[in-house]
Amino acid sequence: ALGWACWKTYLGRPQTDARRRWAIFLLGNAILVSKPEDAFSVLEANLTLLRRYWPHDLENILSTQGRLVDCLSKVGRQAEALNLKREIYAETEAMYGAVHKETLAVAYNLAVAMELNNHNDEAVSFMRKHLPVARRLIGPDDSLTLLMSAFLAKNTTAKGCTYEELLQAVTLMQDTVQRLRRVFGLAHPETRRCEAMLSRMLDSATTWGASGRT
Repeated sequence: ALGWACWKTYLGRPQTDARRRWAIFLLGNAILVSKPEDAFSVLEANLTLLRRYWPHDLENILSTQGRLVDCLSKVGRQAEALNLKREIYAETEAMYGAVHKETLAVAYNLAVAMELNNHNDEAVSFMRKHLPVARRLIGPDDSLTLLMSAFLAKNTTAKGCTYEELLQAVTLMQDTVQRLRRVFGLAHPETRRCEAMLSRMLDSATTWGASGRT
C-alpha cells in the first residue's frame, strides 16, 4: 500500500525528479514478494532512469540490480539471475576495488548463483581466489569468511574430486567447524549444517582410504 501511495503521489512529476524515481523503486520493492514479474518490470524501469539521469549513483544502481536478481530468482530464471550477478560483481569491484568487504560479499553471492546453475568448477575456482583475501581483510572468524570457507569445502567435493582434494576439503571444513563453534556456538544452524557436512566428508575419506584408491 505504501509503495502504491508513493507512486501515485509522484506520478505526475518529470522523469528527472528524484522523488518520482524513488517512488518507482519503493513500488517495485512493495510488490516483489507477491508479484515478482510485475516488480521486475517496475524495477527495470527504475534502472533505466538511473542509468539515464543518475549514472554516477552507483549504489542505487547496484541496489536496484540486486532487487532484479531477487525477481528473477523468484520466478525460476536462474541463468538470467546469474548473468546479472556477474554484472553486479564487476560493477561492485570497479566501485570498491577487489580488496573490500562489499566486493567479497557480492563475490560470495555470485559463487552461490554459480552453484545453483551447476557451475561448480567455476564456483570453486572463484572462491579459491577470494577466500584468502577475506581471511586477510576481515579475518578468519568473520561470518562472511566462514560462509566462504564452508562453501569452498562443500563444493570441492560436490561433483567428484581426487582423494587429495577430499582431504584438503576435510581440513578446511574441520577448521571452519571449530571456528563456528567458537564464534556462533554449538546450537547455531550454520554450525550444525557444517558439522553434518564434515561428518559425511570424513565418512567418504575413510571409505576411500580403506579402498586403497588414493
